[in-house]
Amino acid sequence: MAPESDPLTEPRKVVEDTNANAKFFQFDQHQAKLSTEILAGITTFVTMAYILVVNPDILSNAIFLQQPKDF
Repeated sequence: MAPESDPLTEPRKVVEDTNANAKFFQFDQHQAKLSTEILAGITTFVTMAYILVVNPDILSNAIFLQQPKDF
């Protein structure tokens, strides 16, 4: 009878990912998941879109634009 293996003492087996995108972006080396990366990309896009919409309004109300020029 073979002794049972203890999962706490055995080295972890790395499962090879066959997905081309996962291999290219090296998700296993960076300890990342595709779903996490997609969510981060969407969050970044929405943030930048918000900045592009709001930034002109903020700058148009800036004090330095309402002062006379020094020339």
